[in-house]
Amino acid sequence: MTQTAAGGIGWQTPHLKRMRIEQVHCGADRTALREEQVMRDGFARDGRRVRVAAALAVVALSACADGPVTSPSYQNPDSRSFAQSAMADGPMLVRIEGAPYPASADKIARVTLAAMSQAMSWTATPRLTTDPTAARVPSLVVVLTFNGPAGNGPVGNGAAGNGAARAATVSASAQCSGKSTGGGAQPQGAVQLTASFCGSGDLLANTRGSIETSTGVDDPRFAALMQQATQDLFAEPPGLRPGFGLQLGGGTSVGVGMGVGIGINR
Repeated sequence: MTQTAAGGIGWQTPHLKRMRIEQVHCGADRTALREEQVMRDGFARDGRRVRVAAALAVVALSACADGPVTSPSYQNPDSRSFAQSAMADGPMLVRIEGAPYPASADKIARVTLAAMSQAMSWTATPRLTTDPTAARVPSLVVVLTFNGPAGNGPVGNGAAGNGAARAATVSASAQCSGKSTGGGAQPQGAVQLTASFCGSGDLLANTRGSIETSTGVDDPRFAALMQQATQDLFAEPPGLRPGFGLQLGGGTSVGVGMGVGIGINR
């Protein structure tokens, strides 16, 4: 089975050399915009615009304070179709790395898969398994790395000074090649997650997320984190939902498209 994806990149203004605005998904279906970095010319001319953008980012991120925060970084528009194909005749494989709580691996797996299945309302067959021998298409796998080795610094509402733990910056390519590892439970039940959907070793979708605190594997905040991450990995294809554009300052926007082919071995 072969699918083709298309994506576009790029916009720039003459005074704001670069301002990266990242979409951050918060609890209760809230969305915020996080200002990543501003590089500018002529602060006297553009300082007010920069300050306004930064203030809007801080206000928006305050909405993330109470629940999980996820930030998708890449998605093949056909990731949902791949998952539907994998689950049509049997369960899709989920590989869990690390132990976010001092509970049994079976318990963590049950809660995780249940939350993921609830987020897959777009399919009548949300079948998932952690057993490679039970997977219908083992070359398609969701890799969940909890509390990976590189998880320090703020993310999401932490960027606004609220102390959120940074989601582990585990390499998606390492996840898809089977070279990533997770970690153990953290103080106050904090959880950092890097999730990737892989097909035959290629990345199809990736997101990262975190919760600042939780009481254990049965805490609804953990389930909400897993549901949001699943929604990020298998978001509605762009052609089926409205889009919007954002530009600051003057200048010309230029879009660049490219095609990517992914082959899946059954």
